[in-house]
Amino acid sequence: MIIDLDVPGPPPDPVRRPRPWRPASALVLALTLLLGPDHLERPVPPLERVATTETATGSWLLTDDTVYSTRTLANGKVDVLAHDLTTNRLRWRRQTEWFGAMPALSVSGSAVVVGGNLGGAPVVADTRTGADAATGLQAALPAGDAVVLWDEESRLGLRDPVTNEVAWRRPFYQAPESAAADGRYLVVLEETGGAVTLRRSDGRVAGRNDQASPSGEPSEIRIVGDHAYLLGEYALTALHLPDLTEMWTVRSVIPKFVDPCGTHICVSGGGGLHALNPEDGSVTWTDVHWKSWTDGFALSIDGEATLLDPETGATRTGLGPGLPLGDLLLRPTGDGLRLIDWHTGQTRGAISGTLSTACRRTGVHLACQQSDGLIQVWRLP
Repeated sequence: MIIDLDVPGPPPDPVRRPRPWRPASALVLALTLLLGPDHLERPVPPLERVATTETATGSWLLTDDTVYSTRTLANGKVDVLAHDLTTNRLRWRRQTEWFGAMPALSVSGSAVVVGGNLGGAPVVADTRTGADAATGLQAALPAGDAVVLWDEESRLGLRDPVTNEVAWRRPFYQAPESAAADGRYLVVLEETGGAVTLRRSDGRVAGRNDQASPSGEPSEIRIVGDHAYLLGEYALTALHLPDLTEMWTVRSVIPKFVDPCGTHICVSGGGGLHALNPEDGSVTWTDVHWKSWTDGFALSIDGEATLLDPETGATRTGLGPGLPLGDLLLRPTGDGLRLIDWHTGQTRGAISGTLSTACRRTGVHLACQQSDGLIQVWRLP
């Protein structure tokens, strides 16, 4: 064996110098231990603001391309305004006589309805121009996706949102107080307490109850599933469709909303949240801590949002403070709102300078009313 002593061996390993400890690294580690890795997020850019209304607003409504708003004026008048989200410009403004509470806004097809007027004609305006889409009216009521019209000749009509035409008219001699519609029926509550079911397709009468609501008691009619529900001042009554025979009545403190929740109906108002069996009115569960039910979420008086099991009322996920809008939770922060994906807990956007959760979402837009009454609209990521 021959060993060549002149050939150099392999180079020694490089010296590994320790990396200096950085305060930022310590902070990240501390946050990771305290909050978990899912809470460490990169700064989120603010949402793109696309529109701001020109004046302080009373009632308002957001659609895919427009913000509709009202502004009360002196001498019993009100302004109705349509603000275009595409151009960030006022599309139209019209002034009308108004007496009573703040006007309520709804949209059906190409018509915006300004309702709730006492002692004056309602407004049904074209969404594009603000011109009258219907005239000679004594009442105009939203009913699902349609509008019920009652004219000066005591005729009831249904304005179809697909054709934007009145599908039918029929004699109707009692003033309508409330209306509800689904794909099959239209139910109209008369101001004297009677209720009538009409076929949506042609207006033919399919049922009647002359004493659905005690005379003089403020009431509203709703359709949920196969039943119509009469929301009285202190009671909820279920009526069978289409004949409107009474199924049951339960006492409830100011029932304001009736919504489907699993196999039950959820009733909310002044006495908390109640899940009722729609067939007999029996209470499955109740909780005075919750004030309302929205798409599987229960909202508390102090602004907490919780995902509930509608069959039992048991808590599935507590989301903390915020307003659920679809897959987002709007959470107030020190300087505005953060938009959190409640499925993942990740922040998808932020709004600075907006502390109110008086917000609505439609399509890709989010709108919130500011403390000064203006409406600001952002595009969602």
